Amino acid sequence: MTPAEAYELTMVALALWREARGEPYEVRKAVASVILNRRRISAKTPSKPDWWGEDLVGIVTAPFQFTSISVRNDPQLNKWPKVTDRQWQECQEIAVAVVTDTLADTTQGSTHYFDISIPAPAWADAGKFTVQLGRLRFYKLA
Repeated sequence: MTPAEAYELTMVALALWREARGEPYEVRKAVASVILNRRRISAKTPSKPDWWGEDLVGIVTAPFQFTSISVRNDPQLNKWPKVTDRQWQECQEIAVAVVTDTLADTTQGSTHYFDISIPAPAWADAGKFTVQLGRLRFYKLA
């Protein structure tokens, strides 16, 4: 693994851990599917939303996309996993599948999601809803 791949893996795993820690393994895989779906779309679609980022790190750090990584007042922004945390280890395993583009998509191509503990965002069109897993609702907007 190159240093760049290790950096991608760490950033993806951190996003998964912060965004879906406490959720079942399958929900963390679904969040990873959103990240990977955005990368796949970015790689083949010149007209993709330019605020998504160009690579995995750009995707997870893009402003207001994965708020636990990029939004100053997000309560998860200052949370860090312990190396012995089982969910952190699982997030790293899932991130390997993202970096190597071998993760099976469980979200029907979703590019967005939100936590049902907050009001539905304006983009959460019922016609683009794909699946709800745990407390997250997934949408295919691209």
